[in-house]
Amino acid sequence: MDTREGLLLNNRFLVSIGRDLFSFAKVSNLSDSFEMESIRQGGANRYPEFLAKQKEKRETLILEKGVQKKEGDSEKKLKPGARVSAVAIMVLNHGKVEKTYSFDYGVITKKEITPLDAMGKEVLINKLEITHTGLTDI
Repeated sequence: MDTREGLLLNNRFLVSIGRDLFSFAKVSNLSDSFEMESIRQGGANRYPEFLAKQKEKRETLILEKGVQKKEGDSEKKLKPGARVSAVAIMVLNHGKVEKTYSFDYGVITKKEITPLDAMGKEVLINKLEITHTGLTDI
């Protein structure tokens, strides 16, 4: 078994970014929020009205200890400032997809690669942060 196959067996989360598939050991900051504002209306003085507000808070997904599922150069496209679309995070349990989260649009804000060590068997992507438009639970 080569290093890539060993890493894929240990990773429990598949992440598709566009048409490319990656495998990660840790996914954090799976959150979304709804922002609202309260206003008072004449004639309804007992309680305020709540209205949906345009989202101002950024949501950032953090992916750690990952490797591209297939050999290729798609990992090179994942650099800070790159726009990504059609992102899906799949939670695996014994090889089957148990839960899926997704978002339509995001921007990569940070990427850390593993230190290069000829003697080690480390993963390629140590940490990837993507700021996104909002998470959907499928």
